[in-house]
Amino acid sequence: MAKAKGELAAGRRPAYALLMDRETAAFYDSIVKSLDRIVGCVGGLSFDEVNSRLAGPTSNSLYAIATHALANAERNVLSTYCGEAYTWNRDAEFAARGESSGALEANWRLLRERMRVALEAAGPEALLEERDHPHMGRVAGRAVLLRAAVHAAGHAGEADLTRALVVNAAPRSITSADSGSAFVVGVDGCRAGWVAAAIDLARSTLDLRVFPTFESVLQEFGGARCITVDIPIGLTDGPRRECDILARAALGARRSSVFSSPCRQVLSCPDYPSANAASRNVSGRGLSAQAFGIVPKIREVDELMTPVLQDRVREVHPEVCFAALAGAPMAFPKRDPSGFDARRAALQKALPHIVIPDRVQAGRICRGTEPDDILDAVVAAWSALRVVRGEATILGGAVDSRGLRMEMVC
Repeated sequence: MAKAKGELAAGRRPAYALLMDRETAAFYDSIVKSLDRIVGCVGGLSFDEVNSRLAGPTSNSLYAIATHALANAERNVLSTYCGEAYTWNRDAEFAARGESSGALEANWRLLRERMRVALEAAGPEALLEERDHPHMGRVAGRAVLLRAAVHAAGHAGEADLTRALVVNAAPRSITSADSGSAFVVGVDGCRAGWVAAAIDLARSTLDLRVFPTFESVLQEFGGARCITVDIPIGLTDGPRRECDILARAALGARRSSVFSSPCRQVLSCPDYPSANAASRNVSGRGLSAQAFGIVPKIREVDELMTPVLQDRVREVHPEVCFAALAGAPMAFPKRDPSGFDARRAALQKALPHIVIPDRVQAGRICRGTEPDDILDAVVAAWSALRVVRGEATILGGAVDSRGLRMEMVC
């Protein structure tokens, strides 16, 4: 979600802060961090879990907490502080019910951008200007932003606790006997954008689809218990990521399939020469052309990720997943017919109730993909099942400057 998360606290000025005075940017950053946490808490849960009021009818569900917190930020920041019209219906906020996090995430992305634009336009003088607040009376602008930040932080804590109570209220392991809409998703980059493999063991189905953006994947599968993606999540400011080193070691002769993830500074570079120079300057190592080729996708995911979202959106490397699935690194490259067949056979054995497409079928299912993209997405989904069951192996785990864990699961 918000790339801004924690950047001011880390001592860097994100792009939005360059157009705001420091005090306004600090308020905005605090509000964004809290609302990121709140909306993230809704993800990966069923309808009943999202709307559960465990402490009784007068307690708040996660969906109600999120709806109210977003509305309060809109009321305080956009209406009271920036002067936009707003109709308040507090009772409706706390009575809100919803299917999943998809609509909330979409509303939050829109609101975050509206707040950013409005605060940039308001300028630093708005902090001193007095306005009427419905609860505090006549106050200076900074008091309104402070109230918005404190309110959001309070509900972030409530959302964290509510999610923990909901998740621990009942077992969450998945088997083929499960009922309901429990499912996991594996995602791989492809020419057309992203190919997603959604596995529902309760229905013995495999749904393969292509999406233009990773954001559209998150919107479509807001109810997934786990989403795994073949893209680096969590980036260093110089040293090599431990998870990349461990992944290479696990693959032995196939170690070349794991390339070093770029350092965070590369994401802002407009071309390969500048990215290569930035990498050498920060880490002492150049950047491979292959790594630079996926920088747009790394940036796309990084801008959406938060530590809370990472609880259910995890990084994988397909070859490491296949090695875990087969018990040893695969003998042949995935683009060779023999390599494709060996990977398909391993998946079919692990997922006997799911029909894994053969090479010809995989080449026709989704336009803008290669046959190996399909298998990579499916094995990523297999790893997501292992995450949900508590069976996954985790490589690495150090935390980057944005609070994201630099780890792979398999």
